[in-house]
Amino acid sequence: MKFVVFDIDGTLVKESVGRDFIVWLTYKGKFPKKVLEEIYTIKKTYKKKKISYARHQKEIMAAWLKGFKGIKKNELKNLSEKFGKNYREFFPGSLELVKFFREKGFYCIVISGAFEEAINVIQPKFKFDLIVGTKFESKKGKYTGKILDKMWHRKIKKRLLKKIIKEKKLDLKDSFCFGDSEQDSHMMGLVEYPVALHPNKELLGIAERNNWKKFFDAKKALAFANWNS
Repeated sequence: MKFVVFDIDGTLVKESVGRDFIVWLTYKGKFPKKVLEEIYTIKKTYKKKKISYARHQKEIMAAWLKGFKGIKKNELKNLSEKFGKNYREFFPGSLELVKFFREKGFYCIVISGAFEEAINVIQPKFKFDLIVGTKFESKKGKYTGKILDKMWHRKIKKRLLKKIIKEKKLDLKDSFCFGDSEQDSHMMGLVEYPVALHPNKELLGIAERNNWKKFFDAKKALAFANWNS
């Protein structure tokens, strides 16, 4: 079976679906405002290049875990469904790009550092076949404040994709992967058609060195996929 892999934040979604969901939860009184402010501070520090990407992700993850600790899993699921109904922060052409691959019979995979509860916000619109994101531990129906994996390490994405390809018996021929950052580069290197979509500076350099396709417009990426699928 043919397959396509997508990153989410910065690739299909303009900024961060997790951040947008947390802001909404804070407004609803379901996420601590103090923790949201911590997240903003971490983001600003990273943008000023005062901390590395790995440390940025680690600190963001710690804040997420602190904020979600004690929340009921079913409650968060219901809230994500409500939030997702009106969520529209996608790059133009993102929905059409994923729909194209679904209609072509591709197995559509998400491998993202975003927490899975946030990715589920957009699932009703995109209808991915498989979602792999950061998983939070829960016990007795509540989040414990602990994490089950460390998705911010780029090699983990590659390892996960290789495992999925083997388990699902997927065909590397005509396979695609869309990512926006250097964190996606290792898994992108596995497929026949790696595509840098809305790439940051680091991935842009990697794409140019490897002669990968790069687009800042999902509609142009769709035209490329249509030509090569």
